[in-house]
Amino acid sequence: MSLQAIAKHATPVALAALLAACATTPEPKPFVPTAPKARAMAVHSIPTGMMVMVNEEWVGVTPCVIMLPADSNGGFTGPLTIIDAVPITGGMQSTKMWWQRQRIPSRVVFTLPWAPPQPAKKADLVVAP
Repeated sequence: MSLQAIAKHATPVALAALLAACATTPEPKPFVPTAPKARAMAVHSIPTGMMVMVNEEWVGVTPCVIMLPADSNGGFTGPLTIIDAVPITGGMQSTKMWWQRQRIPSRVVFTLPWAPPQPAKKADLVVAP
């Protein structure tokens, strides 16, 4: 049935209601930005108790779980991500791992090597008279 045929038999009030119903459009939904995705990474070290730094920012002490921003595939978001395990006490060297747009692993383990002994400096030597 056409709109003209309906208008011929409908009362003015019914016609107004029909036209109002046809003219309404659904109200747009407000835009709600989605939160950036994050992925957890467990960080361990041998020995334990190392400072963990992500891109030169301190994030915890091993063992710990850190949250890293992730893309839709669970990968690192930046062009280069560096995670560093820094010894709190002397005698050990820091160890770094880096990733370029790869999937974020769920767990990493740093094995920190002992620093090689440093040769004595002249100022450290005591010469007996």
